[in-house]
Amino acid sequence: MQCPQKYHNFLNTHVYPLKNALQKIMVGQKSVIHRVVMSLFAVGQRDFYPDGTRFLGTGHVLCEGGVGTGKTVLCKALSLLLASNNKRVSGMPDALPSDITGCEIILLTGDLKKIEGPLFCNIMLADEINRFPPKAQNAFIEALAEGSVTIGNETYRLNQPFFCLATQNPTEQKGTSKMQEALSDRFMFKLIMEETTESEKVAIAKRTHNFNLDDLNKIIDSDDVYEAREYFFDNTYVHDKVRRYCARILTAINHPDDYNLFSEEREYLSGENLFKQSPALNDRAMLHLEGAAMMEAAMAGRDFVLPIDVYRIASDVLRARLLISEASLYLLLDTFPEKYKSETNLIDFLIKETIDKVHVP
Repeated sequence: MQCPQKYHNFLNTHVYPLKNALQKIMVGQKSVIHRVVMSLFAVGQRDFYPDGTRFLGTGHVLCEGGVGTGKTVLCKALSLLLASNNKRVSGMPDALPSDITGCEIILLTGDLKKIEGPLFCNIMLADEINRFPPKAQNAFIEALAEGSVTIGNETYRLNQPFFCLATQNPTEQKGTSKMQEALSDRFMFKLIMEETTESEKVAIAKRTHNFNLDDLNKIIDSDDVYEAREYFFDNTYVHDKVRRYCARILTAINHPDDYNLFSEEREYLSGENLFKQSPALNDRAMLHLEGAAMMEAAMAGRDFVLPIDVYRIASDVLRARLLISEASLYLLLDTFPEKYKSETNLIDFLIKETIDKVHVP
């Protein structure tokens, strides 16, 4: 089956040039760049506006890693390549929701004036998002899920594409808190910023002596991103067998007894719930699995999805949604110190065991 010419045109003029430009600017982190570009063109949220028009949102990205790993550089470079405006907020324990959404002020004339918050942009970097208090974290939910912001009694549509690249420090570090479940569920990917190699560290030092600004020329407009995203979503075929494969992965994690999963872990827990919530994964995870798999297929030059596409993206999609209960987490980390180094490491192991055992159609 051959892709339509327009399909290849979007890949060759929008997707691939953006990915290549980011790789010229960033040193290492190739898998993170691949996923960030993928999520920009993938459909994460599917909703509709009050007037009945369709809303197809981007798949937002949550990056976990230490400071100084290039997350801010990635966001700034992306906004310049898209010729879009970017804004940044940093997690503070005393932040208020209005610091993020904006607010209304009363003028001396008695009129109300809207003050737009940092959410009114195309590319947003939410730095150390798990340092925000729960109320401030909730301010992101409507924007990420519905592409709109409510200030006072008015709801405002955000400019499209609206893409949020959020970072969080590992929960083992001081000053961090658990991200709200409702917020983490709105991200398509949770990516891990790996430590750079010795040669990559040398390349970073050399490259930052003289940035090549020619690599930061605008590649595409924001409108082009939205058009391409809609086209990929409407013209990438997903067979029902592939959808059932996605659903089977989620069902297996929600009901591990039926699939003989995590037997060693559940034996040590002695009836304690492994996951924080039941079911562990919801229907939004299904939509994000399908949306990410569609873009994984597109970036491979196919206009149809294969099970291998789902296999490749499953860990990055499910990582943010799988929440281990605190009692189970401490018990498993204490019981298997050599096997599990952190909560993320434990979650990755559970996802890997699942996708390795679930039958592939």
